[in-house]
Amino acid sequence: MGINYNIYCNETCSAIGQLLELTPSKLLDEISRSIQINQIDGDQVVFHEGQEADGMYAICHGSLKLVKNIGKSNEQIVLLSAPSEMMGISSIFNGEKLHYTAIAMETSRICFLPRTSIMKLIEVNPQVLMALMRKVNKTIEEIEKHTTLVMADDSETIVLKTMQELKGKFGTDPEGFIRIQIPVKDLANYLCMSKTNLYRVLNNLRERLILQYDVDRYRLYDRH
Repeated sequence: MGINYNIYCNETCSAIGQLLELTPSKLLDEISRSIQINQIDGDQVVFHEGQEADGMYAICHGSLKLVKNIGKSNEQIVLLSAPSEMMGISSIFNGEKLHYTAIAMETSRICFLPRTSIMKLIEVNPQVLMALMRKVNKTIEEIEKHTTLVMADDSETIVLKTMQELKGKFGTDPEGFIRIQIPVKDLANYLCMSKTNLYRVLNNLRERLILQYDVDRYRLYDRH
């Protein structure tokens, strides 16, 4: 019978909750007690690239940016992660160290499930492994899709398509702004643009009533 994760924790984390729904009742208490939930301030590092993969991270609330070191002290934002997304899964299974650094974009709640607990779940229910692999594949596909976008299209198309994707992923607030605040320097990094070029595109789109931006918030007008 399915078990509601909220029985064991007042926090909401649908990603971990889905795994617990697959957990046999005899293991549920043990697995639930192993879960760590931390509140992370904006700009605080959740984990570092090259760190040992001793468990899996999931976003209960908030947002993270995944950053890759590309040499000479340069870093590239490869993904903006939303609630219910999981990180660190592939490194658990392939024995590699974590591939990215994860940094909170805002005050966020992060669940951590230790590797030992994950292996116990998989041992008693192979469906857990399949669920985790689907998460890994989705993340890979999203990174590859974004990489293709920023390499192939003109600057305006890159901005608009990225905003459409973020709107679909994070949703919007009552005012219609996308539910993630992204400083221009981070957005420029994510889009592989200079800040000067990004400001030019944003101002052009604003003048044409296609996109509105207000400090770190962005809103597409209805026709987009």
